[in-house]
Amino acid sequence: MVGPEAMLCRRPVVGYRVGGIAEWLQEGTGHLVDVGDVAAFAAALDDILANPAKAKAMGEAGYAAAQAWTNQQHTANLAAVYESVMR
Repeated sequence: MVGPEAMLCRRPVVGYRVGGIAEWLQEGTGHLVDVGDVAAFAAALDDILANPAKAKAMGEAGYAAAQAWTNQQHTANLAAVYESVMR
């Protein structure tokens, strides 16, 4: 939950495309890079640090996206998955 929490603090996020991260981290709210691509991860960090206006815009976009990703919504989505598996 560190990424969504950072987004709620209006911070851009850099994350690897693994697990469920791609469900909440979209290009425009930060950068999503391939697993293990350290050069791409570093470049994404450099991009954010070198472009404060872009970083601010990503942070604002992330905040808006995170507002929709509430604990209640997450729990409802998880419950739907469990219900579909149990059927």
